[in-house]
Amino acid sequence: MHPEVFESSTFSLILSWIFCLPIILGIIALILGLFAKQEGVPWIFSAWLGVCLLVFSPARYLLFQVALASSYMVQSFGAFISVFLLAIYVPIVFGILYFIGIGLPMLPTMAILKNQERMTFGRGLAASTVLPIACIISSFLFYWALPLAGKTVGWLKVKDVMKATNGPPALIYKYFSSPFTPTTLPGFFDQTPQQDIDLLRCHVAAVYVSDKKLGYFVKHQYPEIYEKAVAESEGDQP
Repeated sequence: MHPEVFESSTFSLILSWIFCLPIILGIIALILGLFAKQEGVPWIFSAWLGVCLLVFSPARYLLFQVALASSYMVQSFGAFISVFLLAIYVPIVFGILYFIGIGLPMLPTMAILKNQERMTFGRGLAASTVLPIACIISSFLFYWALPLAGKTVGWLKVKDVMKATNGPPALIYKYFSSPFTPTTLPGFFDQTPQQDIDLLRCHVAAVYVSDKKLGYFVKHQYPEIYEKAVAESEGDQP
């Protein structure tokens, strides 16, 4: 294998850490904030709300997406320039994903509470019961729509997209985003060493790389798999 093809330069890694550091600090603050008392809301309900969003909703994966995008923009000059084009339609496409993952499960919860200044026990219990169910349903819809939304950025340079998996995005994905999270993977993943970096890069390739460009990733990351596929394809020809 030749994984060095997708290694980031030292300069890019430094910039990636600088841009992703606020995200990492935000994750720490978010976790610690689960145990903070919110005004007008019982502590146990606010903590349960945070737990549901972190465990049952795609919130953790959404933070990984932000880290991946932040890392991508510093991988090359071309990647940085493409950010201006991405800024036109990505907020629309991925904004829908954000609504499905975070906004949608909050709707029934807020409907039950009806923005009351003081939460009653009955409404709090009903909202606490509905919230995890709504989060699970929204997660199912989110991960179903994720590959469809991801392919809209399939025109990006594969090399820069794969380089974006280095550094902080890899750390965030491994320890925060991927546990208990459905993972979209290509069919050839079982032929890889199946290490952490294989899981991350194959997932990113399956979701954010177009089918036409997927061969470039396989050829440079897993040349043995690529050569085997080419040989089998040629052998099938009459």
